[in-house]
Amino acid sequence: HTEVIQASSRDELELLTRTLDDTVRSVNHYISDIRQVLNQVAGGNLNIEPQVDYKGDFILIRDSLNTIIRSLNDTISGFRAAALRLTSMSEELNEQSGQLHEASVEQNRATEELVHEVSHVKEHLVNVTESSTQTRCKTEEMEKRIHEANGHMSSLTEAMDNISTNANEITKIAKAIEDIAFQTNILAINASVEASRAGTAGKGFVVVVNEVKQLASKSAEAAQSATEMVGNTRAIIQTGVELTADTAESLHMISEISSQISEISDQLVDAVKGQENALVIMDERIESISDIADKNLQNAGGTKNSSGLLAKEAEQLKVQVDKFVCKQEAKGR
Repeated sequence: HTEVIQASSRDELELLTRTLDDTVRSVNHYISDIRQVLNQVAGGNLNIEPQVDYKGDFILIRDSLNTIIRSLNDTISGFRAAALRLTSMSEELNEQSGQLHEASVEQNRATEELVHEVSHVKEHLVNVTESSTQTRCKTEEMEKRIHEANGHMSSLTEAMDNISTNANEITKIAKAIEDIAFQTNILAINASVEASRAGTAGKGFVVVVNEVKQLASKSAEAAQSATEMVGNTRAIIQTGVELTADTAESLHMISEISSQISEISDQLVDAVKGQENALVIMDERIESISDIADKNLQNAGGTKNSSGLLAKEAEQLKVQVDKFVCKQEAKGR
């Protein structure tokens, strides 16, 4: 701002002062233009260019200003695009974090329900195990009773065989009694004939003969009755033997079925134990999944908070970047 006093000496001094005055004016003009450009840039207007026709070595300053403005335009445009992408990504991340949080909550709920169901299954398996154990005990007791019944049936069959043998002996004895009665009857008839021949002397003997005949008749009737009773007894025994055989066969079949039930009970107990072991392992896996779900839930909450903070930072960055007016925006307007 120093004023140059021009000399009028019409020599080199006058030329020097005139040239110095022009130089000072040009420098002030350039400085004013540079200050205006920098003030506009500081105010956020990047759609600015030097308005002065720079000459000589000052052309380098103009080119440097244009380069700086162009670089700032590119940088701010990049910041703005990055801010937009960051805002979009933060919104998407926030939405995904919300979905992850909901999914984690749902996973925790499903895990709790699964644990509850597994507990119910365990309770049912305990009941099944107890029932299977009781069934096996009852089956073993039934097998024991069946073996005892088989022993009694064998004894009964043997007793019936003995009764049948004794009945055969009784039949033989009754037959012998019947034969003796027949012969006694014949002897009585012969004695009656001889008594009638004896006349008066044989009357007393006739009475004895009649008694013998009645006794022979009663003996024959008793032998016949005994034979009939033995026959009936033999038929009853035969029916009993057949029923005993059928009962023994039924008991044998029941014993086999009982053995099969026992084997099935054992298999059921083994299967239940296998399921109990599998449920224990499943319970451990569910606990691990529950821990992971809890961590996911915590991470989802942290991610949601972080995405919210990131969205705020992106918004603030966008606000700061929007303060600048770039050349492309000015052309679009």
